[in-house]
Amino acid sequence: MHDIETLITHFLSVSWGPVVPAGEMMCSVEATKGMSGYYLISDKDSISYRTRIRAPSFPHMQIINNISQGHMIPDLLAILGSIDYVLADIDR
Repeated sequence: MHDIETLITHFLSVSWGPVVPAGEMMCSVEATKGMSGYYLISDKDSISYRTRIRAPSFPHMQIINNISQGHMIPDLLAILGSIDYVLADIDR
């Protein structure tokens, strides 16, 4: 912070956030209920052009078709109760 150029750069970095390089990026992070995925598309701006979040509960619900075959409809409640998912997480 000795000259005006570094002060301006610091102010823009803090107030707007970092400038994301142009392109696509996929990142997986370990969450409490599984792997959480983040997909970003940037056009070299301070915010991403498109952001897609894949919550850990989403794959848990996709597997229901495979594990419920051969069971009766009342068994579906026990199957849903045995899967560790958050319903609000799936809607992302």
